[in-house]
Amino acid sequence: MGKDYGEPIRYDPDFNGPVHNRSCTDILWLIVFILFLGAWGYVGYYTWRSFWHRSIQEVAAVASTQVWRTRNI
Repeated sequence: MGKDYGEPIRYDPDFNGPVHNRSCTDILWLIVFILFLGAWGYVGYYTWRSFWHRSIQEVAAVASTQVWRTRNI
């Protein structure tokens, strides 16, 4: 069985693992991710507020009019 997979790794009591000389970049990317989610939250809030006073029929009519104009130029 060892012949197929090579030599087993021997136990080293002085091994410290991969944590030696590492920097902390996870916090930076966590902040970037939270800012990204906040930006999408703002986009959702802005969209919800701008269409709050309109009915669904008005929004659909504006969208279908814009599609009709772009197809019939």
